[in-house]
Order: sequence, then structure tokens, then C-alpha cells
Amino acid sequence: MGNIVLRAPDTALIISGGGPSAKRESRIQIGGRVFVPWIFSRFDELSLELRTIKVDSRNASTVNGVIVTVQGVCQVKISGYVENEHGQLMQDANSIRLAAQHFIGASDADIEYAVGSTLEGHQRAILGNLSVEEIYRDRQAFAEQVRKQAQPDFRNMGLDLVSYTLASISDEEHYIQSLGVTQTELVKRRATEGKALHESEALSRAEDERLKAKLQVNIAHTQAAESDAGLFMTRNKLNEEVKRGEARVRLAEKTEEARQRQQVIIAEAEQRRLDAEAQVNVEQLKAMAFRQKMEIEAKAEADKITTIGEAEAQALRAKMLVDMERLVKEAEVYSMYGDAAMRIKQIEVMPLVAEKLAEPLNNTGKIVFMASGGGGSGGSTNGGPSMFMQEMASSMSVLNETCDSFAGIEVGDLLKRASDDPRNAVALAALANSLSAMSAARRAGSSDGAAPSADLASALVLANTSNAAPAAG
Repeated sequence: MGNIVLRAPDTALIISGGGPSAKRESRIQIGGRVFVPWIFSRFDELSLELRTIKVDSRNASTVNGVIVTVQGVCQVKISGYVENEHGQLMQDANSIRLAAQHFIGASDADIEYAVGSTLEGHQRAILGNLSVEEIYRDRQAFAEQVRKQAQPDFRNMGLDLVSYTLASISDEEHYIQSLGVTQTELVKRRATEGKALHESEALSRAEDERLKAKLQVNIAHTQAAESDAGLFMTRNKLNEEVKRGEARVRLAEKTEEARQRQQVIIAEAEQRRLDAEAQVNVEQLKAMAFRQKMEIEAKAEADKITTIGEAEAQALRAKMLVDMERLVKEAEVYSMYGDAAMRIKQIEVMPLVAEKLAEPLNNTGKIVFMASGGGGSGGSTNGGPSMFMQEMASSMSVLNETCDSFAGIEVGDLLKRASDDPRNAVALAALANSLSAMSAARRAGSSDGAAPSADLASALVLANTSNAAPAAG
């Protein structure tokens, strides 16, 4: 525990003590902050401020016995820093320790008394070795002697005599005043002599100066004339230089104008070239874009054609597979049913034959049956309708013979058995449907006759089966 002491730079702190293990020598710090422990340490202060002290020596005797009163002014301070040989300030610890021994605890009045007494003694001693005239003529020498003699004593007290000046010197017998009068008269005499001498010299110098002035005037006139001639020549030369300069300026202006026009033309040409390059680039980009578009469209068209071709090829392949499958099935039917299959093929052709036979009737708008009125069966004399029914009966007979010759089936027998057995009715209906479907397919121009043919084959097989069933019964 302790105190933290803060002081300005014009104060020296002397710290004493510091514990059993501390050094016996006091520690010195100028300004700043220091920690002082309690009990084992203490600190004291010394002011490093500059002190101005008046030193009076009254009724002091000079070397010639004249009693004078002298007043000097000195400035003294405790030396805190001193310059080394390199001009750097270093702490003057010795002076601070000496001042601490003499002035710690002393008041400012005590310090000023000690300084004044010491300096007053030296001042009296020097007055006793000089005359009034010497002191009066050279006060600086007197002050230098006082400072030189007093400095060692101040150093031993830790003080620094910064300056000393002799402020005043006087006496009660007016000796110094008399010296002043003598000096004044001497000065006056010298002034009179000097005035006369100076006036004579002044007249002589005035005449010399007048002659010199006249000479200078003549020289000035000559120089003025020369100057005028030179001025005229210089003016002409300057005018020529001005004209040449103006010509150079005009030429430079024309050259600069031509250069600027050339630069403008070059810039315009360069701009046109850049525009042309930009246009070419635009056209190239357009051509590239068009080519890419055409390539994309061609590729898309090629892909489309390839896709359509592949689809058509697949469709053709599927149709060929269906046709092959149909042919295989027909071959199987032919091998299974033999003559019945041949009869089926024959029946398949019958609608085409009938279609070809009926083609001339497509252009017939109306059919008129003509009859002679006699020669009919049973002596009938009826006309058109009777004749038409006879023709229909004849056609059915032809149909019956055709079916019997191609398929071995009589239509009348099939109709009779259809009334006796329901299966025969189914076979007859299947045969009729197959024939109708084949006829419709032929009229529509369909190339796929596989299904009607298969149905017809199934109907004939059913019919043959129905034919064979009663025989087996």
C-alpha cells in the first residue's frame, strides 16, 4: 500500500527509503507519476521554477574610494537538467541532491535570501577592484565578472545562475553625474569639430557630387539618345518579330486546321469502316443464324422423314406379318379341309364375278319388263310383274345350281334343314353374313379380305358340319 504522487515537470521528487532491501541512496524523479509505499518511504519536493532576485549593494567602495550604490538583477533556479557534449538534456541528479541538502523544508524567502546574500558579496568584491569609470563605461564586463565569480558557489548549492545584469549605479556625491557632464562636454566639442569638418567635407563633396551629377546627366543624355536609337531599332526588330510571329501563328492555325480536317476525315473513314465491318458482322450473323435455322429445319425434316419412314416400315412390317399369318392360317385351313377350302375360295370369287356382271347396270336408270302376253307357263297372259317373278325363280334355280356345283350345298336343302334343326339356321345365317361382308368389302375396295374369308370358311365348315350331322343320325 502507498500513495501515487503526480507532479508537474517543474517539480523534482526526492523519494527516500523503500524497505530493508532497498538502496540507501535517494531516488529522484522530475515530474510525472511515482508510487511511494507507506511506512518505509517518504518523498520531498523541490521547485525547479526560475526565480528573479534583485541584489542591492549600498555604499560600496570602488577602487578609487568613491562610494556607490549598485543594483543588480539575477535569475536563478535549481539545476534539473544539463546538456551533455552531444547537446542532449540529461537529468542533473547531483545538483538536485545538493539543493535537497540545502533547501528541503526552506521557504521561497529563505532561498531568495541565501541567493541574494551570496551574489551581493561577490558584487561588492568586484566593485572594490574596479573604478567608477570602468563600471560606467563597460557594464557588460562588470556583469560578466560577477557571473564568473558567483557561478562556483551557486553550483555547490545545486543552483544555476541563469543570468545577471547590472540594473543601475549611483552615488551621493554626484560623481557619476559629473562624469556625465564631462562626457557631455567632450561630446559637444567633438560634435562642433565634427560639424565643421563635415561641413567642409560636405562642400567639397557637394561640388564633386555636382560635377558627377552633371557628368551623369551628360552620360544619361548620351545613353538616352543611344537608348532612343536602340529603342527604334528594337521596336523595328520587335515589329518584324511580331509580323513573323503572326505569320507563324497564321501558318500554324492553317496547319492545325488542315490537320484537324484530316483527323475528321480519317475519323469519318474509320467510322465508315467500323460501320461496314459491323454490317458485315451483322450479315454474317444473319447468314449463320439462317444456316443454323435451315440446318435445324433440315435435321427436323430428316428426323420427321426418318420417323415417318420408320413408322411406315413398321406398319408395312406389321401388315406383312399379318398377311403372312393370314396365309399361314389359310394354308392350315386348306390342309385341314381340303375340297371344302377350295370351294371357299371359289365362293370368295363369286361376289367379284357378280360385281363385274352387275357393272353395266350402274348406268341403268329404269328397268322395263316387256312381255308378249302369251306363251307363259299355264297359258298365263299376265305382263311385267308375272314375268319378273318368273325371272326371279329362274335366278334362284341358277343360284342353287351354282352353290351345288361349287360347294356341294343345295340352298333348298339348307333352308329345309334350317327349319328342322336350329344349328342349321345358324349355319345358314353365318353363310349369308359372310357372303354379304365379302360383297361389301369388294365394293369398298378394301384390300384386307382376311376376316370375311375366315368367316366364310367358318360358315361353310358349319354348313358342312350341319350337313353331315343328319347323315350320321
